[in-house]
Amino acid sequence: VDTSRYTYSNTAPRKGIVFYARPPTPPGATEFGLLALSEIGRLRPDITINLVGWDMSGYDVPFAHVNHKAVDISKLDEIYNRCAAGLVLSLTNMSLLPMELMASGVVPVVNDAPNTRGVFDSPYVEYVPMSPKAIAERIISIVDRADAVAHGARISGSVGETNWSDTASTFIESFATAMRTAL
Repeated sequence: VDTSRYTYSNTAPRKGIVFYARPPTPPGATEFGLLALSEIGRLRPDITINLVGWDMSGYDVPFAHVNHKAVDISKLDEIYNRCAAGLVLSLTNMSLLPMELMASGVVPVVNDAPNTRGVFDSPYVEYVPMSPKAIAERIISIVDRADAVAHGARISGSVGETNWSDTASTFIESFATAMRTAL
């Protein structure tokens, strides 16, 4: 993760969340994420929901949101720094998104599965079951966290302490194990 690009710059309480929505990419589980975000919008309309990655104006998004579309990478840190949590759903492989979010002091909320936990298991990642209600409840609890500012600073600091070669080795070992099991 490029810690010169992603930084913890907003130390004020944050009331936003971010979701990388890209409907043409099925492994991102966009539709499922929208279900969880719809629940958040219903329960807590005061939380700003930021959608990045794709122009969602042609899709049925049944809650108030900010459609950032396919935002330039140079603008992501600014968006992240408005957010307390970031929803990351993957049905296949884990992306760098949780680490980018963490560098900006955002709590990644990730679906709990072998393909996500096996590659990147950080104490700062909130792994949740694939349940819209469970995801919504966890995100709301993160936004409402009393020590959110201090927690965001700890999360951001942890990114600089991570040994990325260990993460790469873990991925390679997990992939090799999965391939042996599949055969």
